[in-house]
Amino acid sequence: METAQETVFKSEYVDSKLNFGFVFPEKFLNWFEPYDIKYTYNGDIEEQLTLALSSCGIVLNEAQKDNLGRVVYIARSMLRDRRNEEQKNRMLVEGWQILTPDIVKQAFQDKKKILLNAKVESDFITTKIDKTYKPFVNERGEAYLMDLKARKRGYYLTQFEKAFCKLV
Repeated sequence: METAQETVFKSEYVDSKLNFGFVFPEKFLNWFEPYDIKYTYNGDIEEQLTLALSSCGIVLNEAQKDNLGRVVYIARSMLRDRRNEEQKNRMLVEGWQILTPDIVKQAFQDKKKILLNAKVESDFITTKIDKTYKPFVNERGEAYLMDLKARKRGYYLTQFEKAFCKLV
């Protein structure tokens, strides 16, 4: 019986998927996911995959080694997109809405507050936000979120990532 590594890295995967055929089957992504979780850097994953292949008796030629970095990059991107989509669906099922200027404008008209669940990224830090804000729309029709006691300054909606909200 074949091991998981031998199944995934049969010649069809090595030949077609490492030569710019970047549509990975779900089976490959499921096999690849533990590497994505365990290792931070793409180079570390490439090294581990090369070791896994060599333990199965598969030796990559230079062209395949060059393409392995692309495979790792694209597979990680696909996994990240899949996780983001799962989170989005989970939040929508739980009754959250995707934060849009229209929702903020409607909350401003209805004089409701907004419970925000989002992330904000700066140069080297990511901050998770779970807080209630009051909506604000200026005279030009631009939507902002402001702290409950604030009078002037607000947050642009564009600075939030993966932003979901509930009207409170």
